[in-house]
Amino acid sequence: MKVKDIAAICRRENQIIIYDNTNGSSVQQYIGTGAAVYKLENLPYLNEDNIITLFDISEKKREDIYINLVQAPGVLNLEDFAPGEVIAEKLNIVITYAGTAFNAIKTADGVYFINSAYLRPFKNIEQTEIYFRQGKISYFAVKVGLLLQAVIMPLVIPAEMCNLMSYILKEKI
Repeated sequence: MKVKDIAAICRRENQIIIYDNTNGSSVQQYIGTGAAVYKLENLPYLNEDNIITLFDISEKKREDIYINLVQAPGVLNLEDFAPGEVIAEKLNIVITYAGTAFNAIKTADGVYFINSAYLRPFKNIEQTEIYFRQGKISYFAVKVGLLLQAVIMPLVIPAEMCNLMSYILKEKI
């Protein structure tokens, strides 16, 4: 997973959220925008100051970016395996809406869409799988092998766009 791809996502969305997932005396950090959260490995402990250097953010751009360090939300299971998770299928369907590309992801519950950019950090990594997790909220867990590497929220689509997408998908699936 490439940190520069994660940095590009955060810069584009003007938001960097660093999540601390505390487990006993150890802390695993994740970083993202809220809609996509990526596991950090082999990096020093990050805070609001050193993330600017790591992500190569200019002082001018820094003024426009929201940066926050928070505890990982309890509604997300950040373990490698979650009870009830099921493998999802990335369909060869990409829809562009308001200038952003979205991938269709098929689950047993139906078809969801996620921002295509959120999968970019995994573009050259073999054994990347997408799993669907449900609990208080529904989300996708991206794994490399059996290890969780990211959590991605599905897109909430306006009703009129939903109707159009449903029609298109019925024709393609």
